[in-house]
Amino acid sequence: MDDRFESAVPADPWSLADSDDGMPHAVGLWDHDITGGRLVWDRRALELHGIDPDHFGATIEEFYDAIYPADRPMVREAVDAAHEGRDTFVAEYRVPRPDGSLAWIQGLGRAVSGRDGRATRTIGVFVDVTWRRSMVDLLQRAVLPRTLPDLPGMDLVARYRSAGRDTGIGGDWYDAVVLPDGAVFVTIGDVGGHGLPAVATMAQLRHSARAYAFEGHTPAEINRQLGANLAPDPDGTLATAVIARLTPDLDRLTWSCAGHPPPPLLDDGGAEYLDDVHGPTLGAGPTIDYGESDLSLPPSARLLFYTDGLVERRDISITDRLDTLATTAAAACADACDRSGATGRPATTSEPAVTNEPAVTNEPAATISGGPWSGPDGLAGICDRILADVVGMTDREDDLCLLALATR
Repeated sequence: MDDRFESAVPADPWSLADSDDGMPHAVGLWDHDITGGRLVWDRRALELHGIDPDHFGATIEEFYDAIYPADRPMVREAVDAAHEGRDTFVAEYRVPRPDGSLAWIQGLGRAVSGRDGRATRTIGVFVDVTWRRSMVDLLQRAVLPRTLPDLPGMDLVARYRSAGRDTGIGGDWYDAVVLPDGAVFVTIGDVGGHGLPAVATMAQLRHSARAYAFEGHTPAEINRQLGANLAPDPDGTLATAVIARLTPDLDRLTWSCAGHPPPPLLDDGGAEYLDDVHGPTLGAGPTIDYGESDLSLPPSARLLFYTDGLVERRDISITDRLDTLATTAAAACADACDRSGATGRPATTSEPAVTNEPAVTNEPAATISGGPWSGPDGLAGICDRILADVVGMTDREDDLCLLALATR
């Protein structure tokens, strides 16, 4: 099998890459001699990685050097695994461009074994998949809300950050809308998986949840129907969600949690998680009934909804991460209250509410509604501090949404 595969590949990769046979210009070929250490790339492979052919030393280290630094460990791991397991190599990673933007490249290949069974060579292709990433991102931008309701008694702030690695765009979503009876409907959720299927399922769930809310269904009933919608999926797609409803006078919250991380209720004295779980993940079964809980909200309540990308890390327990979130959020809230004076509310300024564009251009804007808590010393400041202290500058492995509300 190995011999047949090897003989099917030209000895000189340029003979295929430079031929006028209709091959897409965004595809390049590579051939790595593991034993001798020589790496052979065709012209297009060099172009995709921004390497000058006249200065290419044909080493694997030059390949790693061309990759965005945060992605290098992941690519090294994938290459080493292919060598050791005599298996396929698949990785998506970023390559810096001269204009400061990042191209997404997918490397695909496989190891070729010698007669002793050890990998002696890897061969494959590089494909520019920036366009695919952009298309999925555009779809997600179209699905996630670009604005939030401007309510007389409530402020809303949302933040979204995409994954920083090769996992692809995820299925995180949030929504907030005023219902016909004056109640406020709030939801946040996360579809398992990444890429176009996750975004498509996310759009279905978000729009369905809003439609069920407008029909007058309770949060528990909405979760039940969303779960039933997912259950017949032959791919076994699962999702988590918190569905919440605030009464028109904003003094009472009803919520239903389907396997989702618990939202914390904040005040200047600390943070308390609303840790009731009312049922399993959505899609676990077609006839699962979900419960719901009711809570009287204190004056000037602040509540945070988020997806697991905010708190999950491979090397840290979820309990420790939730403690970090609670401590950080409570401290940020207390500092905001201290700056606002004895009223516990930030002073209203003449400056309008703003929409913050994140530094990474492939992330949807963070949307901020009006009201005194929406300024930098209020709810927006609390959210930004949470992102800075809890998430930081580390490379994220998953998307995250953060939706915060404050009643006044």
